[in-house]
Amino acid sequence: DGNPWAQFEYGSLLFKFDVNKALCWLDVSAQGECGEAHYTLALLNFYGTHIQRNFELYRTHIEAAIKLDFLDAFYHFGCCY
Repeated sequence: DGNPWAQFEYGSLLFKFDVNKALCWLDVSAQGECGEAHYTLALLNFYGTHIQRNFELYRTHIEAAIKLDFLDAFYHFGCCY
């Protein structure tokens, strides 16, 4: 199972080397309820960075980050509406 924060950090570092592995680790971290991982995945889906834009996944991840009280997620979500 592991530490969601460590999984997030590892996934973030992997972006320089392997985007697919990085996305997998961010997803694992998000499943472990890491707000920053959800927020990062939300932004990647919103802007279409490294992946195709997907507003449905954006909303899923941004709402999860908000439920975990990740403050930047509140701001970004508010700016969209």
